[in-house]
Amino acid sequence: MEVSGPVHAQKRIDEIIYTYNHRRPHMSIGNLTPEEARSMKGEAAKLWKNYFALKHESVKTALACQ
Repeated sequence: MEVSGPVHAQKRIDEIIYTYNHRRPHMSIGNLTPEEARSMKGEAAKLWKNYFALKHESVKTALACQ
């Protein structure tokens, strides 16, 4: 898609962000949109993986086995 200038580019960026936050379901939050997840009461189930923590945990385990 081509944009005709900075104003048009900003408008498209705003549309994309809106779609991401209000229309696109996310698997990591139970196929809810971020807007739906924010409006829920209580703590949502965390369905995502923390790859940073997993990597560091595996390094700790490897070092402990030495």
